[in-house]
Formats: sequence, structure tokens, C-alpha cells
Amino acid sequence: MHEIERVAILGAGAMGAVLASRFNAAPGFSTCLIARGERRGRLMKTGLTVNEETFFLPVIDPAEAGTPVDLILVGLKHHQLPEAVPGLGNLVGPETTFISVMNGLDSETYVGGFYGMDKVLMCISVGIDALRQEGKVTYTTLGKLQFGEADNTQVSDRVTRVQSALDRAGIPHETLTDLLRVLWWKFMINVCGCQPSVGDDACPLQPLPHLTGRPRCDVRADA
Repeated sequence: MHEIERVAILGAGAMGAVLASRFNAAPGFSTCLIARGERRGRLMKTGLTVNEETFFLPVIDPAEAGTPVDLILVGLKHHQLPEAVPGLGNLVGPETTFISVMNGLDSETYVGGFYGMDKVLMCISVGIDALRQEGKVTYTTLGKLQFGEADNTQVSDRVTRVQSALDRAGIPHETLTDLLRVLWWKFMINVCGCQPSVGDDACPLQPLPHLTGRPRCDVRADA
């Protein structure tokens, strides 16, 4: 596998915008956003603003794409998967890797159902405090991406390739041996902590700032 150069972001919310900003600022990458219709037009017009810096990236309609990319980072809301994930075939080649930074346990399986699980690496984001308000994203800490195959007893070439890309982009990361267990851990934290906090003035995760950097009570703003 050759070194990752072409990076595409599917979902330019808080996480997606931060990752896009890191790859855009790093040398050696060609970074774009994936969007269709009205969303594409809006991103082309307004760009992305992260920590008060506005930047513009190419916004690709996958139906019009002519060249596969090396890495697709998925940062959607769960309900957006059925609309956004199908039809990416023009961007997917033999060496394309998908990484989903979404919460939950099934986005990887959903993506893999279309493009093959061999192209999908598991991932969770820990410690980032990115927040999107009025179309602008701010953050003070990147946290880190814990990613890899389900079992990383032997690190695969695909994982090594992504590790190198994240290093070049200045994105902290970690590859754990039993990543599937870690995914279930975060799922339990989200279900048992974040969901009961919706509409409740006392967030159960307030005493755990080391997990997110900000109280997860921010979820009320999206309820």
C-alpha cells in the first residue's frame, strides 16, 4: 500500500471539521469534503470555521468523482447514514480505508456492508472537546483516536498506513490490542451516562472530565 495522500471527510460537524482542519494544514495531503445538493453548495460558499479560522476545501459530489481516495473519515449523525453512505463507489478503490468517528457500534458494519469490512477500521474518539455552535467549531484539546482492527495483536499494513497519516497530520492516536472491547466500553458510557442526562440539570458525567474535556450535558443543545 502506498502512503495516504488523498483524504475525504464525510460529515463536517464538530469532529469532521476538526479532522479536516488538521489534514488541510499538514503538508502532503489532498483533502476534500463529501457532500451532495444543498449541503454541498453551502459548504462551498461558507467553508469551515475551526477556532476562528475559516478555510475552504473542495466539496465533492461522489456521483461526479473520478478518482478514488486513500482515506474516508466518517463523522455523520446516525440518522444520516442511509442517505450519505450509499453511492460513494467512485471514491472507493482497492486501497481505500474507512474510519468512522461516530458514537455507537454499528456504523462500521453499515459502511462495510456496502464497501467490504476489509476496508473498514474500528475507531473511537476519546477526550476531544470540539463543540459546534452557529456553524463554527471550537476546541481546546484534540484528545486522541483509538483505532485499528478488532484484534490488533498483529498490527496490519492498513493500520500502519493510517498511523503514519495521523502522525503527519498531528492527530494523537493509539492502537489497542482489543479494540472491540473499548468500543463496547464507550457505548456503555454513552448509553448509561449521556442519555439519562438529556433534560436533567445534573449530568452523571460531570465528575469525569478526563473522558471528554467538557461535560456531555452539551447533548441537550441537540435534543
